[in-house]
Amino acid sequence: MIKQLNDYITARNIPDNRNPVIVGVSGGIDSMVLLHLMQLSGYQITAAHCNFSLRGKESDGDQQFVTEKCARAAIPLRTVRFDTSEYAREMGISIQMAARDLRFIWFRKLANELDISYIALAHNRNDIAETLLINMLRGTGLAGLTGIRPVNGNIIRPLLFATRDMIENYATDNNILFREDSSNSDTKYIRNRIRHIVLPAMEEISDGTVSRLAETAERLTGSYDILLSETGKKYDQIFSQRDKLIYASRIELLSLEPLETYIFELFRRFGISSQQINGVINLLKSPSGKVINTSSHRILADRKNIIIKPRYENEAEQMVVESEEALLSVTSHFKAEKVEPAYFNPSSDSSVAWIDADKIKYPLSIRRWIPGDTFQPFGMGGRSKKVSDLLTDHKLSLFQKEKVSLLVSGGEVVWVIGIRADYRYRITAETTSLIKLTSRSRIII
Repeated sequence: MIKQLNDYITARNIPDNRNPVIVGVSGGIDSMVLLHLMQLSGYQITAAHCNFSLRGKESDGDQQFVTEKCARAAIPLRTVRFDTSEYAREMGISIQMAARDLRFIWFRKLANELDISYIALAHNRNDIAETLLINMLRGTGLAGLTGIRPVNGNIIRPLLFATRDMIENYATDNNILFREDSSNSDTKYIRNRIRHIVLPAMEEISDGTVSRLAETAERLTGSYDILLSETGKKYDQIFSQRDKLIYASRIELLSLEPLETYIFELFRRFGISSQQINGVINLLKSPSGKVINTSSHRILADRKNIIIKPRYENEAEQMVVESEEALLSVTSHFKAEKVEPAYFNPSSDSSVAWIDADKIKYPLSIRRWIPGDTFQPFGMGGRSKKVSDLLTDHKLSLFQKEKVSLLVSGGEVVWVIGIRADYRYRITAETTSLIKLTSRSRIII
């Protein structure tokens, strides 16, 4: 089996024994066999064990077992204890997901601390088959049907060539002791039902099912890599980013074939689920203003484009500016400069506003516009207009409208920031004190 391991390492470009490696060791049969093989293959090893505090004395027994075995084999060991249940409650995730997150966070932290580039995990061929079946039941896209990669960043999996039967036989032949995790036999978990019920039944129907499922997943991995390359090219052709928003042509998206496959692969980076594919396709054909919310983004139908933005909002909703000194120190929405009248230089640039400093009253406020806000746009001779109508006139999308802020003085709009200043604060022949305001986020109009 050592020869098979070394052949697999060479064939799959897994870092060889010239590289020190952290080996994740739970105490179970897979990780104990991996530890044994890696040591025999000449790797410089540091073992790492996570106690997830989920099975009381049994978890502590696993830690003690791993500690004793590493001591006897003269293998350096690092251990950590987690309150996994508490972490799962805080994050609102399952126990299994919490344990996975905690393990990977700690492994990567440990790798940085020890200056070790690679972390070896003991996934095997049965894990590939089980994951394939789980994802088929859940209805994932092609990405969910691909195999577990032998090298994924700094994670390596040298044991993927071996079935669980091979591992069990190797452990027996080499007197490798291990601990049985009692939760592995609990069929309330979907993976355990597949492991103990589904796969044995499939093997009875056709011997070698596990290996064939794993081979299928590996071939699908290659197919998916080709798909990623193709969809990456389409993404670059169709999608663009302006002013922190992502735009894509509706017509170009609708021309793609097969449409459902392209939509899922292009939009999955924006958090869509497989159940939302038809929703996005319908959005491409919808009137302007319709929005779909994904787990991470908002997707808007707007005239000829689809516009995408993250669901979070970084900017504060309101800011109070107490004095002229504070105004000149603002860094978030605009840059303010005190200018001598002789240097007044009006232009048609909507990102710049010239304000008569003597006409504004402190404190000022910077806030999002709201329905009902009105002002007297410069260029309209003192006539009033709703801010909402101004934004509509400029054909701003819903997402662009959501980003528009106002500079307000005494309840009056001084500037629709980056779009239009108020006529009442214009520069006249009587103006003796000027402030030049330059928007830091240019709104495309």
